[in-house]
Amino acid sequence: MVIPVPDRRVELADDLSMRIAVAGILADAAKAVFDSSKTTFAGRHLSGERRVVTSHRRDADGNPIRLGQVSVMPGNTTVAIVDIAVVAAWLVDTFKVTPDEVIEHVPQLTAQWKKTVEEAAKKAAQARQPLPPGVTVATADPHGRFDRQKGIDGVAEVAAMIRDQVMALTDVLALAAAPSSPEEIL
Repeated sequence: MVIPVPDRRVELADDLSMRIAVAGILADAAKAVFDSSKTTFAGRHLSGERRVVTSHRRDADGNPIRLGQVSVMPGNTTVAIVDIAVVAAWLVDTFKVTPDEVIEHVPQLTAQWKKTVEEAAKKAAQARQPLPPGVTVATADPHGRFDRQKGIDGVAEVAAMIRDQVMALTDVLALAAAPSSPEEIL
């Protein structure tokens, strides 16, 4: 008769290992909800718009405790010079400078003139005017952002909201219901 030897390489998780694993799983779920919620918020609100977020609890003065604010930030605008020769000709014509002032020996604009082109291109794009020749402008979509309230223990406030059943963590993280039996997993 052969007696099976238990595989000692796999041990049951201790409390710390379990905490690490669960926190990692919840962090991934929270990040996914955080990112998708910011995108949805940005799509529903105007750039620059803000919403203050408060706890259900009150401070010593009776005011709601602020957790922070969610806002829509405008997308970044980037300028790419796609034809240096055309841009240099535009600079010479527009600013009445010599080609030596705007072009370095390697066909590259000086930092000062590159900044001038970028500012002119951004202004033209915002005003829906023609861009300087040889330049493209791309503006990223607006995006949502959360700024935590300074001086507030946000973790303690969220824990109190969960404890007091103001919200459920599974709802906030949009966690799917767990299968009721191990067979459903397979």
